[in-house]
Amino acid sequence: MCSSSAMQGVSQLDLNNCDLPIHDLQRVFSCKYFNSLVTLELKGNRIDFGTFSEVLRKASFLSSLTEFALPRIIVENYQDLVNLFVEIANSSSNPLFLYKAGTTLYSHNQKSQGFDFHLKAAELGHLPSHHTIGRVFEKRKEHKEAFRWFKKSAKHGIMKSQYKIGSFYANGVGTEKNIRKAFKWTTRSAQQGYVRAQINLAVLFHFEPGYEDKEKNRFWLEKAVNQGDPGAMNDLGKFYTNRDEYEDLERALELFTRAEELGLKIATDNRLKIQLRLMDRGIVVGDEYEDEDDDDDEDEVDENVEDDDEYFEDVEDDEFIE
Repeated sequence: MCSSSAMQGVSQLDLNNCDLPIHDLQRVFSCKYFNSLVTLELKGNRIDFGTFSEVLRKASFLSSLTEFALPRIIVENYQDLVNLFVEIANSSSNPLFLYKAGTTLYSHNQKSQGFDFHLKAAELGHLPSHHTIGRVFEKRKEHKEAFRWFKKSAKHGIMKSQYKIGSFYANGVGTEKNIRKAFKWTTRSAQQGYVRAQINLAVLFHFEPGYEDKEKNRFWLEKAVNQGDPGAMNDLGKFYTNRDEYEDLERALELFTRAEELGLKIATDNRLKIQLRLMDRGIVVGDEYEDEDDDDDEDEVDENVEDDDEYFEDVEDDEFIE
């Protein structure tokens, strides 16, 4: 795995669920050709703390790494992991590991200490930490301070911060309401593929006076649907419901059904309404669209989507510790 200079300059390495033998993992971490690695994915792998600390200290890419999806680390005392990250941060001058230390503390309910580490990482230029600090101030309802931190990382292309800035401008939260800037920042986030921004942009094109554009509303909903978002499926289904061609109603039925299967309960009512409209036209709906009464014995699916008020929407929390 580390025998060719062709690997020189590799910036991303995905080892998720690879279950590498320890000696192979050691070779990967110490490989001189990975000394400019930016992103390392190790999720799904299990490793004991002693081995992890040994291979991490010998890694060739500690200074260059900006994203590190951790394996599941078997450790008796999470503070040992915090200390390791602080040690690596000091030796490599990489604030990413201060961020990891803060995340570890926060996942064990040490919120004040976790915040301090995230603040240190942010002050040293770690952009995801800027977003995280913004989330803390947003949670505290200190919206002006949240806006200031989100703006820092939004300017450097962090899509979740761009989405937040767009939302703040759209609602006049933490800053003066400015719809033009709301479109600007929400569009930047949506173009990077952030599904919540795509949905918000569709909403702006649907409701904002002077900016109404049905086709752009449909375009961004389609983008979000392609990422599997049930709310977008339901909204796009309603878009096609307002048309009267059979193909449009059939598309609406398909979207409502998909959203329902993903647990969005309101989509069930919309699906039934479309079925009735089609039946009134004498169109027989296929057997694949079953009445909800047939599912009485199925486990109920939670209709709630991911809570946007969760502090860490973009980190592993304690998933990497056993």
